Order: sequence, then structure tokens, then C-alpha cells
Amino acid sequence: SAARLAADEGKRMNMLTVHQYAAGPDITIVKMLAPGQITSQLNSVASNLAAAEKAGLPMRVDEANSAYSGGIDGVSNVYASALWVIDYGLSMAQAGLEGVNIHGGLGVCNDPIWNGKFQRYTPICASSTAYELAQVYQVMPIYYGIWMAHRMGPGRFLPVAVSSGTNISAYAVKGDDGRTRIALVQKDATTNAPVHVTLDVGGGNRAAKVLHMTGDALDGTTTAVQGSTVDPSGRLSPGKQDTARVEKGTLELDVPSGSATIVTF
Repeated sequence: SAARLAADEGKRMNMLTVHQYAAGPDITIVKMLAPGQITSQLNSVASNLAAAEKAGLPMRVDEANSAYSGGIDGVSNVYASALWVIDYGLSMAQAGLEGVNIHGGLGVCNDPIWNGKFQRYTPICASSTAYELAQVYQVMPIYYGIWMAHRMGPGRFLPVAVSSGTNISAYAVKGDDGRTRIALVQKDATTNAPVHVTLDVGGGNRAAKVLHMTGDALDGTTTAVQGSTVDPSGRLSPGKQDTARVEKGTLELDVPSGSATIVTF
């Protein structure tokens, strides 16, 4: 096992790596976004992470995605995967992993890429064979989730307590730039009513910026950040962020159901 490898060979290693997928062919959107899914994935790396830390090694998941064997059509290649990957990446970072590599392949979207194997979970692909030959690519929904997770930036995680009757996760990071960022990942259907969130962040009155990732439906493919999508040149330039106010240490805002939100102050 990876844990035994770290214990036996740690002095000869620079990093411990493992592969991890959320599930296999039985994965569904409901299972992928269930509150217990992230807990299960954290539990599955816990012993390896503990062994790495004991051996003084960093640990990284060097291959990960929503379902092994190339992913599942209607799950790995739709908007729900964007919500899953934010939750997954931030939970792994908060647990102490050095990073996560999301697996993919640069073939035609939703077609077999090599050896007849599909890569439906890939973040980047070509819309047709002609575009593949021209090396012109587009992004899939999961790309936006990776992009949003990256917006949390380097820093240290702060403790967060969540009390909600909805399927929502929260992460807070005190950035190396001095700013605090809170990620709210709301994983219910996009047709549900917005979720009113009250954040007790302390401190005095101050302004906050709010960045939203939204999609047309959990099983849809339309994904945007502040209404913007990746352009043909490969750039994502979100529209102006929303504004909110921290009043007497409390910030209140409505989070769209089935969305990811990053609050910066």
C-alpha cells in the first residue's frame, strides 16, 4: 500500500502519490454530489496521508476525477462535475494534501480518445476532429470548477462551521495576500430557490466581493462565471463581481441553488 511504501521507503522518496476517483460506472449525479461523498474520499486517503506526514513527505493525488475508466456520460461531462471538483479539491487541500491532478485527454469531446477508451471527464477537449487536428480546444464544465477552486489562492485554511438544511459545503482561506476568501458550494438542483446564507466573519463593517459560478442545470452543459465563458483564445474574463457588505461582523447574501460562490473581503 502507499502507506506502507511511505513507512518503508520514505527516506528515499520526495513525495507520496496516489490515484483516486469518486466512484466507478455506478456513479450518478445524486451520488457524486451527496454530502457523504467528500467524506468518503477524505477517509480513503486518510491512512496514506498520515503515513506521509509521519515520514515527513508531502502527498499528492496525482490522478483524480469523478469516475474511473473515463467517466460517465451525463455525470462526468455535465455541470454537476464542476460543483463536485470544487468541493473535492478544496477538501483535499484543507486535509493537508499538496495538490490534486485532474485527469483528462486532448481528444474530441465525448469520443474515444485512445485505445477506444472514453475520456468524458476531461476538462479540455476538441469539439470536432477538424478542431483536434488544428489543435483548437474548448473547455468542459469541470474546467470551470477547477478555475473557481484556484481562485481561493495560497494561504491557510480557517475553521468553518456549517449549519444548514441544504446540501452546501463551505471553506475559508486567509490568503497570503491578506484577504479572506470563503467558498460556498451549493449542490442542490438549480431550479430550487436561492439559499439565504448568514456568515459570521467578525471584524468591523466592510465591503465584500462576490463571484458566482452557475449552470443551466446539474445535468446540463452550460457553465459560466459571472455570466462569462472561456473565449476562443482560451481566456476566461468574468463580468464585474457582485458587492456585499459585512455589517457588525455579519455578511448576509442569497446563494443560487446549484452554484459555487466565492466571497472575498
